[in-house]
Amino acid sequence: MFKLLQSLLARRNEPQSDEHSQLNHGDTARQIHLLIWGGFETPKDIHDIIADQSPSPDELTATDHRWIDTEIQRRLADKQESQAQWPRTTDWDRLDNAFQSLDNNGIIALHYAGNTQSDGLADTMEVFDARQQAGETPQGYVFYHGQDVDTALESGRVHLAFGAFDNSEESAAGVARAVVSTVNRHGLHVSWDGSLDQRILIQPIEWRKRSPGL
Repeated sequence: MFKLLQSLLARRNEPQSDEHSQLNHGDTARQIHLLIWGGFETPKDIHDIIADQSPSPDELTATDHRWIDTEIQRRLADKQESQAQWPRTTDWDRLDNAFQSLDNNGIIALHYAGNTQSDGLADTMEVFDARQQAGETPQGYVFYHGQDVDTALESGRVHLAFGAFDNSEESAAGVARAVVSTVNRHGLHVSWDGSLDQRILIQPIEWRKRSPGL
């Protein structure tokens, strides 16, 4: 009887099996794929993001965490193999070079600014405040966010938000024209219909950003 009780208690303390998993493996695998091929997050960050986004983060089992790590490593290996065949300069490198040029000329240019338009605007204002305190006077901004990266990966296009810090329509249009001109000059096809209510569109774009450490 005592041995039977010990056995039952031991089973209660074992990690939960797959039947108790809190993960939808199909959806989670897609999220991992997008985060890895987006190219901004480390494996640890990806694990943390996936865990935090699960319906019940505190109820993830040891098996769940092992599955996440295995899937991350598997997809990183696939990307590493693919990266070996990439050209020296990718479309993302062209975009990055354009953003550096804009940033050097008074337009704050942010990659991967949060996950929504609101996140991007908040990040932009943080940078604006810091630069003002450093004695700089940025004219405007341009950014894209995490959902835009997902769209770039799945549809081959990315939208850029823009604006001016003096809230002038004329200034905002000037920022947009500078962005279009600069990104075009760096070898990407950019379009904008002239409306301040419409974001700038880069299409096509083959999203090839090298991941940290790869």
